[in-house]
Formats: sequence, C-alpha cells, structure tokens
Amino acid sequence: MQRFATLTRAAFLLSALLLHGAASAEGFQGTRSLSFDSGYVPSLTSNRAFWQFGIEFEGASSLVFDGLDQVGLGSSLLTRSGLLLGTYLFWPLVQESYFVANHELGHGSRMVAMGLEPYYVWRSKGTANRNIFSFFIQGLGAGSAAYANADAGNLSVTPPDNWSASITAGGMNNSAMFAEALEDHVLLGDGHIMEYIAYTRAKEDAANYVQNSESGDTGGTDESNDVKNILSHYAGRGFNITGSNIEAGSLLSRWLSATHWSYVIGAVRYVVVGNPSVPQPVIGSLKLPDFSHYLMYEGLSLKVRTAIVATTAQFPLEVEYVYKGDAVLEVSAGYRGLRELARGRKGVNSLQLYANSKGAFGAKAQRDSPLGERLVGSLGASVYQSNLLEGQRNIARFASTNLGYEAWGRLSWIY
Repeated sequence: MQRFATLTRAAFLLSALLLHGAASAEGFQGTRSLSFDSGYVPSLTSNRAFWQFGIEFEGASSLVFDGLDQVGLGSSLLTRSGLLLGTYLFWPLVQESYFVANHELGHGSRMVAMGLEPYYVWRSKGTANRNIFSFFIQGLGAGSAAYANADAGNLSVTPPDNWSASITAGGMNNSAMFAEALEDHVLLGDGHIMEYIAYTRAKEDAANYVQNSESGDTGGTDESNDVKNILSHYAGRGFNITGSNIEAGSLLSRWLSATHWSYVIGAVRYVVVGNPSVPQPVIGSLKLPDFSHYLMYEGLSLKVRTAIVATTAQFPLEVEYVYKGDAVLEVSAGYRGLRELARGRKGVNSLQLYANSKGAFGAKAQRDSPLGERLVGSLGASVYQSNLLEGQRNIARFASTNLGYEAWGRLSWIY
C-alpha cells in the first residue's frame, strides 16, 4: 500500500509537470542567438567563448527541429515521438565535430594561457589547424580521433607547477564546463530539448575516455592518452586514484544533476503536449542542485551548483571539494541581475566571487546591454589566481605565474 502511494505521488508530480507545459504548448518559449566574440580570435582563445558557440550551434539544430515540427511532424504524439527519436539518433553524428573541438580546445586554451600557439589535428586528415573553427569545420564527418599540440616557443610567463596537469586534464574538464554553460542557459529560460544529447555527452566525456582507454580504443598513442597521463600524474603524487574513480564521478555528475532531469521532463512533455522548451529546475525560489566532476592538479573534485532565484535576479552559490587527493575546499557566491533585452532575451549583469582553502581568490563579471531591436552587446572580465580550482580551468592569459585574466566583448544577434 505504501509503495502504491509512493507511485501515485510520483505519477501526480510528473502529470503536474506535463500539464504545466500544456498551457504553453504553442512552441519554443526561449530565444536563440548568433554571436561574434573576441574569444574567437586565436591569440585570445577562450573556453568561455567556445561554449557560447556550442550553445548557438545547438540553437541552429533546435531551429531545424522546430521547423520540422511545424510542417507536420509535430501533429500527433506518434509523429512527435518519431521526430524526437530520429533527431536524437542523427544529430550526434553532426555534433561529434563540436565535441571533439571543445575537448581539444580545453588542452589548447591552457597552452594559449602560457603564451604558446597550439594547433589541432584530425588524425584522419593530418592537417594542422591553428584556428579552432577551421578544425571544427574540417571535422564535420571526419571521425573523432584528434589531438592538440603546440610548437616550442618562448613562454610569456613561467607557468605554475600545476599547469602540466591542467593541460592534460583540460579536454575532459572543458566538456564538464560546457555542461555548466548549458545549465546556466536552461536557468535563464532558453533551454531546448535538442540540447539534451549535448548535455549528457558533456557530462560523461571523462567516463567515455576512461572506457575507451581501458579498451585500447583511444584513436592515438599512449602519449596522447589523457586518462593514462593524468593517472600517471596522480600516481606520481602518491594519490590512489583509478580510472574507475574518474568514470564513477563523471557518470554521477549526470544522473544526480537536476538539469539532466529537466531535459528528460522536457523531452517527455514535448511528446505529450508539443512544447520543446526545457523547464527550469526550480522549486519556489530554489534552483535544485547540479553536480560537476573535475580532474584537478590536486586530485578529483566534485562541485555542487545551486542558486536563489527571483524574478529580476539570481544568486548563484557553488561549493567544490577535492575529495580524492590533496583536499581543497572552494566556495563561490554571486549576483546575476536580469532584465529583458532584445526579443525577450534576458540580459545579465553579474559578479561572481571565488575563494578556497589555499587562500586563493578570483572574480568574474559580465554586463549585457541592448544595442537595437535584435542586437545585444556584452562585456566581461575575469581574474583568477593560479591555485584557484576555477582558475586552473579558465585562466585565459597569465599576467604572472600566480595570476591570470581575461577581458572580452561579444556582439549577439537574437532570433
């Protein structure tokens, strides 16, 4: 009887979520954009900018999806089911090039921070691409085996001791950070169910690399085996960390995250009522937690991300802890002011502060401004100490061995 009551409550909750979408089943409720970002310039290479490009790449796919829905493939539960299944099977074949490019940029951006000039190579092509976008375009249909490297050159600064590990783990970490960018995208109300595959692949990138490494299917040599190299680093520091530990953390970060379940609910809701928007993972004024898993110089870390949500503001809160290795606790709190800009796009004026148990600090800020009916301009900056966990992943350029920064601008066309 108790089990029946539990199932009844679960069914009632799911029905409420689906019926909530029925009232707004006329179509996608969010906005999309096309942007030019200063971080697209090779010498200013930025993880942050390429995540934005990835969201806009997914936006183009969702536009096609919505078009197919509107010409008749969304007319019934059966046709919507077929459309969703077909696109979920087909789109990853196109998506592969972005995911590999984002992974390799995670290595390359850590090299750029030191003053080096990386290049990116598809093993099936053999051509060195200095620009991540030419690499991405060349990779459409080229397979998934690739690597990043850099020519020997003069470093702009002497890198900190942790930077070799940051380069090695940069690919897998950049995938996890792209998932965080999608989580913020959903929280702002612009999530679309076509992003679900992107989100799950980003969350599970490290797990997939472990599985491929253990099977010998790395597409390269031992020297380019990210998992083997980071495990070697951990062993050298006396940490008892295995591939299974990395895989488990990566998988758990997907299944425990509220945004993952928002995408699932959004997909089910689309099939039932035809609304492809992703519901925000918010109850009352609390954003339900998302989890990220990272491979750091200090060991394996787990980050919990939540926020207090109001109509015109959000207050993000993050806690990250290195649970296996050299223990570090890092906390972050911020303010994200919201206002409606072009075509309903929510503009952000934000400040996020970071501090950890090593005494490291950091901050990032962003301001969005309307420039016309469809244009939005954005300016931002970040500054991190190199022993900040967030800094190891996101410093765009070193000012000194212990301090890095990024200053950027973006122009976006909203549609």
